[in-house]
Amino acid sequence: MESLVQVDPAYDVKYVIEHANSKYNYTISYQKAWQALKRARENVYGTWESSCQFLPKYMGALQRYNPRTIVEWRHKDRVDGVFTLGYVFWAYRPCIKAFKHCRKILAIDGTPLYTKYRHKLLISNTLDTNQKIISVAYAIVDDESYRSWH
Repeated sequence: MESLVQVDPAYDVKYVIEHANSKYNYTISYQKAWQALKRARENVYGTWESSCQFLPKYMGALQRYNPRTIVEWRHKDRVDGVFTLGYVFWAYRPCIKAFKHCRKILAIDGTPLYTKYRHKLLISNTLDTNQKIISVAYAIVDDESYRSWH
């Protein structure tokens, strides 16, 4: 199952059922197929929790290899020493400099990250003088609200 998920991260539950049926001549329930697919994705890509624990290292590397990139974040401490993500915001220095030459209007778009924590990925975009889209800043937030951006 893991090799199938590596080839196609969007591998669907219905294909898991078909795969099990063709390989083992047994029809599994949707719930079992979903659980198997979830475990395979976690084995290949890690869990949401493990990704959040890796985030400080990733953001440090982001700033190290992209000088003067702005990163700001807040996390919620838990008793067991593990933290959960409140929000993280980042903007690359070249994008910030380019914004000076763009229209002073930002379009903010968000998409849900389908996890049990219901975080959202927000991206702020603008148009340059050649009508090309420039992404100015990025954020992963708990919810899409005024509080998330301030």
